[in-house]
Amino acid sequence: VLGDMAMDPPDPLPYISGTALLDELPVEATDELVAVAGAGTDSPLTMVEFRQLGGALERTPEGAGAVTGMPGEFVMFSLGVPMDEESALAIRERLDQIAEVLRPFHSGDYPNFIEKPSDASSFFDADRWQRLRRAKAAYDPGDLFKGNHHIPPA
Repeated sequence: VLGDMAMDPPDPLPYISGTALLDELPVEATDELVAVAGAGTDSPLTMVEFRQLGGALERTPEGAGAVTGMPGEFVMFSLGVPMDEESALAIRERLDQIAEVLRPFHSGDYPNFIEKPSDASSFFDADRWQRLRRAKAAYDPGDLFKGNHHIPPA
């Protein structure tokens, strides 16, 4: 049902995406984004989406786990569907342009939207990162379980 609500296609398809958590989204940045990927441009992107954060999403409740609040006021997620190498290159170039427009407002990354292996320590503050590494050492000392956002044992 969630896929229908977001109008996701029913079958898997390849896509290339970009994302950023943003402290703010001023009108000037929005104007630049429309010039880069809006209607009437030759943008190869399928979507550029903004979700409002803040409020309860930025608060850290007492006893919270490793993933608590998200920094910033907005999360941006954009994507394009490549049909061949040429279109994949055009998508990556446009995603890079969007990232450049948003760079001054970047406040972090949302791990669920990061599609490539990344330094997972950047998703957590130092205390939470050490707690995760200690838990990994206690429950998976041989480092058998790995994902795109690898957490090595302490």
